[in-house]
Amino acid sequence: MEKVIFDRANIKHTFIKLLVFTVLAFLIIVSIAGAAPFAYITSSLNNTVSVIDTATNNITATVNVGKQPFRVVVSSDGKKVYVVNKKSNFVSVIDTGTNTVATTVYVGQGESVNGVAVTPDGKKVYVTKGGNLHSFLSNEGNVSVIDAATNVVKTTVNLGSLPNQIVIGNIPHRAPADFNYLIIASMVVLYIRKKLS
Repeated sequence: MEKVIFDRANIKHTFIKLLVFTVLAFLIIVSIAGAAPFAYITSSLNNTVSVIDTATNNITATVNVGKQPFRVVVSSDGKKVYVVNKKSNFVSVIDTGTNTVATTVYVGQGESVNGVAVTPDGKKVYVTKGGNLHSFLSNEGNVSVIDAATNVVKTTVNLGSLPNQIVIGNIPHRAPADFNYLIIASMVVLYIRKKLS
């Protein structure tokens, strides 16, 4: 029969290493879970976005953006903040790591850039434009679709007058009858609008 010899010094060092590793892992998990989110607030008069640490309610940064920042949305991964500037022709893209404007995305001529939304996968940003009297009378409202990876407008969808806010979300599967009602309602509205034109 073989005799088993325990080395007390080796067991003690192994135990200490395991304890240190466990404590470090715990601290990393706690720091990730306890990381406070930030609030991004537009200031239309100052043409800035204030970054507020929600744990302390203190302003941690003030970012200069375009004219009259209006709406703001955070990307799904939390790395970018998109700010539509109502009186500019671009969207300011803020890097949340540095709280500085990383780039601006030109969305075409127009007075009023209104709404902004990011797809759940973070690949596209939709921006509504044209919510003013000129676009109402001229039927020039549209939605720009921005590729979030390249920050370039990939397409523009003409909508007519006064597009404002935009929301992107998952729509549960509906019964075909409900879906048909939605399409018919859209057609009726378009038909009435065309008849009045």
